[in-house]
Amino acid sequence: MPRVLCVCSANVCRSPVAEHILRDRLQRAGVKGVVVESAGSLGMAPLSPPRECLALLAERGLDLSGHQPRAVDAAMMARAELVLCLAREHVDRLRSKFPEAASKIHLLGEMSGQPRDVDDPYGRSFDHYRRMVDEVSDLIDAGLEEIIRRCVAEEDRQ
Repeated sequence: MPRVLCVCSANVCRSPVAEHILRDRLQRAGVKGVVVESAGSLGMAPLSPPRECLALLAERGLDLSGHQPRAVDAAMMARAELVLCLAREHVDRLRSKFPEAASKIHLLGEMSGQPRDVDDPYGRSFDHYRRMVDEVSDLIDAGLEEIIRRCVAEEDRQ
């Protein structure tokens, strides 16, 4: 079963938002059997998702309330066919720590030809959170066909 791993720094804002939106988009596209997870590239103390993220995803009919942050580990990297990072620093950190997985680690925006970082809104205004959620959603929508293609290609090879 193909797996996509979404990664940010602490797995509190950007990557859980990406996980939930991507899972929703795959479901809406009728794609079955792709597991979407998220994790943080840094080992940090567990934090709850900010209320801004909870509210903004709830507006989209998505429930982030049960999310528990976790750090990327070797097992997650080995299981994932595709690793989608929210900023270049995450790509660099993961490729350095897991060189054997370098070819499957990408910036989320690369899937749509828009390789740019998604700014971290943590501790900033509600508008920053809204911009982040909108940007993640837009990048997933623009890159969904490529994400699906890569997952299906991986599934066909197994």
